[in-house]
Amino acid sequence: EWADFPENYAAQTQMAWKKGRDHHLVRLRRGYPEPAWHHVLAHEATHIDFEAKARALGRNRWFTINDETRRKALRQMEPDIRRIARQGHSAERLAALAAQLLEGAAGLLFNAPIDMAIESRLAREQPALREAQLLSLDILAGEAAALSSHREIRQITPERILSVNDALIAAAALFLRDLSGGALDYAEAYRPFDCLARAERLYAAYRDAETEGIAPGREYDLVDDLASQLGVRAWYVWQADSGPGGAAHAAPAPGHRIE
Repeated sequence: EWADFPENYAAQTQMAWKKGRDHHLVRLRRGYPEPAWHHVLAHEATHIDFEAKARALGRNRWFTINDETRRKALRQMEPDIRRIARQGHSAERLAALAAQLLEGAAGLLFNAPIDMAIESRLAREQPALREAQLLSLDILAGEAAALSSHREIRQITPERILSVNDALIAAAALFLRDLSGGALDYAEAYRPFDCLARAERLYAAYRDAETEGIAPGREYDLVDDLASQLGVRAWYVWQADSGPGGAAHAAPAPGHRIE
């Protein structure tokens, strides 16, 4: 169904097993142009397929922010919040804003590496979508660059969150540059933020995982890898999938602890 989403937010998928329904629901941004929205629909369908395959092998997990992880994350940001408050902003309002921005940064942390894996698969397996894919990713990358460069937003965003967001979005820009054969290059937009070196390391971690082959459910290990590189592994926990075939019904993968 069509829905009213802001820029830089193309779609939302509600998976049947998370909502207790017999169907998935994909909500697409109203007004997203054709043929770009066909790419978004394929992307969301692939996301569902990734999770379904992980469930079938008992490897699925749910990315979760709880009260404890939220407190840990906000504690890291206290110096930033105090610094911004000295510019005349309300400390209480900034703390509430930081909590909201944390949700967005955590969502990006989960989605960025998985989205790269999805786009790689679409490029390999759905060549008919190539033009729609590049058109769509161009739109989203342009919106992300504009939002990342927004002066007022950067002024009131804690440095910790800026650091995470900039590095992940720049890594996605590096990925898009390679996926498009250099035709879509937004990486230079992030050079002023001194994040490209970190972004290169994150992108290298993704490339290594892709080269080895990302088996169903192993994309979550990639999320952990990037989070550890960014120093924000404490921002979230994994919740065992409680449904049939979910991780609650299988032993954790060797060397990995499900928290």
